Amino acid sequence: MKEKKQLFRVKLLASEEFENKEISDTFCSNYSFLVNRRFCLNLSELIDTNKFQYKIWFRIFKVENGIAYSKFDGVETLRERIYSAIFPGVKVIRVYVNAITKDKIPFRFKFVLTFKRIRGKQEKAIRKIIEENLNKIVSELTIKELINNMIIKNTILKKLEKEIRKIAIPLFFEIIKIERKEKLAAS
Repeated sequence: MKEKKQLFRVKLLASEEFENKEISDTFCSNYSFLVNRRFCLNLSELIDTNKFQYKIWFRIFKVENGIAYSKFDGVETLRERIYSAIFPGVKVIRVYVNAITKDKIPFRFKFVLTFKRIRGKQEKAIRKIIEENLNKIVSELTIKELINNMIIKNTILKKLEKEIRKIAIPLFFEIIKIERKEKLAAS
C-alpha cells in the first residue's frame, strides 16, 4: 500500500512592496517544491483600489517555518481591456522596452497604442520617445516607487502620453505587461 505524504500548510506572503501582506495558504509535502513558483493576484485584492484590470505576479524565493516569502515578478493587464481597444480600421503599435531600476533590477515593459491614422516616421519617433523617456524615468526609481507611479497612480503613463501627443494623438495607451528579467536564485 502506498504511503500518504505528509502535507504542510504554508502561508503565502506578498512582496515587501506590498508590506508582506498575508495572501493565502497552500499545502506542500516539501518546502523546496514551492521555491520559484509563481502566483498572481488582482491589484484590488492587495490594496484598496478600483483598478481591477491589473494582475500582479509574485515569485516565491524562500520558505521557512511555514511561511513562503515572495518577490514582485511583474504586472499584466487583463486581455479583455486590451482587446476592447483594438477594432478594424485602427493602427496598433506594440512597444517593448528593457529598463533597469535604481536598485539594479531589469524589467521589460510592453505597451500597446492605437491610432486612427499614423505614418511610419511617426511610429519610429513614438517608439524612440517611449524608450528614451522610460529608461530615464525607471533608472531613477526603486521597485516600490515604480509600482506606485506606473500602476497605482499612472503618473509615468501620463508623462509618456503627453510626449506622444506632440507627434500623434493615441486613441488608447496602456501597459500590456511588465516582466522582471532577473532570475531569482533559490535561497
